Amino acid sequence: MRQTRTGERGAALVAFAISMAAFFALSVVAIDIGRLADTANEVQNVADIAATAGALNLFRGGTAGTARADAQTAAAQNSVAGSAAAIQSADVHVGQYIPATSAFIDGASPPNAVRTTPSTTVQNLFAGYFGGDYLNTTISKRSTAGFTGLGEAKPDLPFVIGSCSFPSIQTCFGSNSCLPTLTFTKYSNNAGWTSYATSPANQNTVNEYFPSVCGVNSSPQPPPDLTVGQSAAVSTINGNVTGLFGDLANCFAPHGPYQYGVTKFIIPIVDACGQFNQNANVLGFATIVIDAVHVGGNGNISLHSVFQDVSGPPGGGAFGTGSVRMFD
Repeated sequence: MRQTRTGERGAALVAFAISMAAFFALSVVAIDIGRLADTANEVQNVADIAATAGALNLFRGGTAGTARADAQTAAAQNSVAGSAAAIQSADVHVGQYIPATSAFIDGASPPNAVRTTPSTTVQNLFAGYFGGDYLNTTISKRSTAGFTGLGEAKPDLPFVIGSCSFPSIQTCFGSNSCLPTLTFTKYSNNAGWTSYATSPANQNTVNEYFPSVCGVNSSPQPPPDLTVGQSAAVSTINGNVTGLFGDLANCFAPHGPYQYGVTKFIIPIVDACGQFNQNANVLGFATIVIDAVHVGGNGNISLHSVFQDVSGPPGGGAFGTGSVRMFD
């Protein structure tokens, strides 16, 4: 009996030693796994930050070279695994992103997006004891950022432009000189007036939405929130309304507490190219600058559009007003 109990105790000790060894092995591997997970998060953050910085550079009119430089600078302001982060120039890809197909075309010109693919190698603390194949682990991440149009906005001038007046943002990303410079006359078909949801659009209903700075009325109606995709969301009228040219000209003159007037506005872009005496669909938004308004004769408005970073829901078309966002 004593010999049997002694043997049992010996077997139990062996089993205990084996279980403790297995527990220790799992514990040290778990430590390595935790470190790898933390490092992976840090590498992903670097990828996101670098891609966004590069895309912002393009949005402001930069080149592929300056976008890479900004991406690398932004990455260096972070850390990975306790050391300063770095991203190689070869891991900053500048090209075009096509939202409809989620495709990124590396090197396409002119560029409108940046994809980053940083990586780092982590030396495992304990897993290397299981063999040379486990000594190091390489972590790679990817992120793509670019510009997307504004999907919802509150316009601040009851004026619309047809989408056919705008080139694709893929052909003039970040270049204000590439966006439309228009001369809108009373009888042209590239722009018109809107009373938003109030129908029909005419001088009186349009005037209700002129901003107070224009001095047209003392209690203007607040413009509605317009969302891309709303069917026949705005009522429009062609430009041959003489009084509205004079109303717009008033926006340049000082009124009340405003000393210099206003010339910059966010407006809807609609699908009513060539015909504005109808309800139209909102396709997106643009920021325009009114350069001059001539009231006499046939009357005309000279204006140009600019790129503008505006926060808000994405989803609008490529008309220069929106924000830089993460795609993946």
